Amino acid sequence: YYISLYGASDKFEYSISGDEFTLDAFDRNNQISASAGFDKNWEEGSSSGIYFKYSALDNNSSKAVRLNRENYYTIDTDNTGTEAGAKIRHSFAVLSINNIETGIGADNLSDVLNDLKSKENKFNFYINDRINLRKLSFDLGLRGDIYKQRLYLQPRFSLKYNVLENLSLSASWGIYNQFLGKVPIIYEKIAPALIWKVLGEENYPVMSSVHSIVSFSYSNKAWLISLEGYNKNNRGLTQIFRSGNITSVENGLSDVTGADLFLKWEKKGSQVFGAFSLAKMTETYDTKTVRTRSSNPLEIKLGALWNLNPFFLSASFVYGNGYVNTFGIGRYSNLGGEDYSRFDISATYSFKIKKSKFRTGLSVLNILNTSNAKT
Repeated sequence: YYISLYGASDKFEYSISGDEFTLDAFDRNNQISASAGFDKNWEEGSSSGIYFKYSALDNNSSKAVRLNRENYYTIDTDNTGTEAGAKIRHSFAVLSINNIETGIGADNLSDVLNDLKSKENKFNFYINDRINLRKLSFDLGLRGDIYKQRLYLQPRFSLKYNVLENLSLSASWGIYNQFLGKVPIIYEKIAPALIWKVLGEENYPVMSSVHSIVSFSYSNKAWLISLEGYNKNNRGLTQIFRSGNITSVENGLSDVTGADLFLKWEKKGSQVFGAFSLAKMTETYDTKTVRTRSSNPLEIKLGALWNLNPFFLSASFVYGNGYVNTFGIGRYSNLGGEDYSRFDISATYSFKIKKSKFRTGLSVLNILNTSNAKT
């Protein structure tokens, strides 16, 4: 059995100034989560388990914008997203080459936006069969979600072929639905805000995504190298537009095709890693006039972790280019241009008291004070 508890609180304040405007922003997040589970192994080789989970994220944000030293706007958002659920699973083997896992579960989803609350219940079931044939293994799976009197079926498939002991090729395909997600509210002449929203209500469709992935990986005691190509086709995207007292909702779809390269060297718990990502993305929204946006984002990540157990020191650098203006036509949605770069450092101390594990640390973000001004 296990019990896991997590809590976090963070607070950000920042100001941005331009020739025609000033913006003062405040953002506070409080998050709690808990999970528990119990597993039982049976004599014939099968096993069962029961699991519980709960998580909640409360966000309170405020943005004050002054235009031309005259017009003054404020955007205040108080939003909470919550998910609670339970699941029962059972796994067993029919033949010596396979293992079947089945399960059922139930979830409660809710959100609160400025005292307006939405909540829904969701029931689910799944079955997954893992088959091993010497160098070849594959998974066949099906998940079903019963939500708002509708059945959402999500078939999934993956395979892996071990060319050599340290070299493998893999591919996967699957359909995924999202019932609680982030939705942007776009203030046409001011700035955007992101909220957690229970989906499936009128004008807020359940999001659906089709993932296709092909990858290569090599690993030994010190090195891990992987190359992955992917395509993600997403439907049911939602954006909320507010202009004065008028609120409108847009629905759309997106397509993302890209490749990721990852390299990592590790020795005695210390590691150095690097990643390179390149993609092509398009978004299309149904409005009075169909609106399509596209971008070619590129991202480079470098990092290192020094293991001085019980102390751990780390540093990371990220550079990105070609990001699309995520929040559409908001005049002050993106003030920093297309480039983004940041260098962070952190120190962590890990310790135990009897059977409990604790970790505390300090981190400094954007230590070079690079200008990445985005509202």
